[in-house]
Amino acid sequence: MALPLSRNRTYSNGDPVIPGDLNDLQDQAIALYGNKHGTRPIYLPGSAAFGTSLTYLTGANAEGRITMALTTARAFWALPQLVAGSRITAIRLTGTDNVTGTTQINCQLYSKVRGAGSFSESTAVTNGSGTLQTVAGTAISRVVAANESFTLVAKILVANICTIDQVEVDYDHP
Repeated sequence: MALPLSRNRTYSNGDPVIPGDLNDLQDQAIALYGNKHGTRPIYLPGSAAFGTSLTYLTGANAEGRITMALTTARAFWALPQLVAGSRITAIRLTGTDNVTGTTQINCQLYSKVRGAGSFSESTAVTNGSGTLQTVAGTAISRVVAANESFTLVAKILVANICTIDQVEVDYDHP
């Protein structure tokens, strides 16, 4: 339940409390202090990436985008710390691959808990058409453990120039 933008009802001293208002107040306190919420997106522009063999684009319609040109190139985005018990439900990458050599890109989720890390969920692979595409990894239900941090890693699958506009993560806390 979302917090209201204004009061539904104003009470005076001695007024009886209407049960519906009390229920709403309790639901809002639980949502606010219990960290429970529906799906929320995290958007990270290409320019927020760090990594190897990246070029940060500037100029008209290019801000916030990066290019990658080598199969060894990797782009990394650190996710904000998610509360333990949150659930990652989707990851997406928006970018333009390259028809030359059928260059394709995808993005994987890398998780780490106190030093030990591993790759897990991944987006689909772009189709190599040289067009702007959004590829997703859905049907994900990754529950965040205590002390777990996440990085999104984009990689190019065939050596040729591609552009990444942004990556996205959806998460909730049921």
